[in-house]
Amino acid sequence: MSDGKQQLQGPLAERGRFLNIFGAANRTIGSYDDFPVLNPGLDPMVYLSRNRVPQPFWLSSDKDQTILNLSGYCRIEFKDCEYNYMQLEPGDAVYLPADIPNRLIPGGECLQLRFKAEPPGHEKISFYCQRCNHHLYGKSFDAGEEIAQQVYWETCQEYNRDQPSRTCHNCGEVAPPVDLTDIFWLQVVENICKANEAYNTRRRDRSRR
Repeated sequence: MSDGKQQLQGPLAERGRFLNIFGAANRTIGSYDDFPVLNPGLDPMVYLSRNRVPQPFWLSSDKDQTILNLSGYCRIEFKDCEYNYMQLEPGDAVYLPADIPNRLIPGGECLQLRFKAEPPGHEKISFYCQRCNHHLYGKSFDAGEEIAQQVYWETCQEYNRDQPSRTCHNCGEVAPPVDLTDIFWLQVVENICKANEAYNTRRRDRSRR
């Protein structure tokens, strides 16, 4: 199981006014990095991920989002929606309505862009019983005030440690801990902080000229 960090080879991902998708993709670390690739404050904000494993939890937001699947094949599942899933092929885009839990299941490696409002609003992490679909555990947070990847990691750790949180009160099934293989969110948090610091340094340097 991942410890949330991995040494990144080569230069760190950067934030800028323009996006070199495939250059930035070469700097991804693991699945679901959701690295913000444009300068802070741009709306919508673009987040880049190269995903290889099933998303560890269901995710929803109080603001609409869009996912653009650039390469690979992926299934996206929904709860509380008129359709249960969609199959994504290269070039497909899917609109994610606010407050609809969704989960990505790649069929191999997928390169994806996620478009979020800026600020991104509140997000909710949810876990469900695999037998009866009853809600097991969840956490809501303000993604504009906290770095989402930090909350993702901490919530998964809490869920994995606490068996009562993984025990269904409806059918009694105990869910296994979520697999965090290929997940390096703590390293992503460090890289986001460094990229933000570099952006702020560039702004200060320009203001002195």
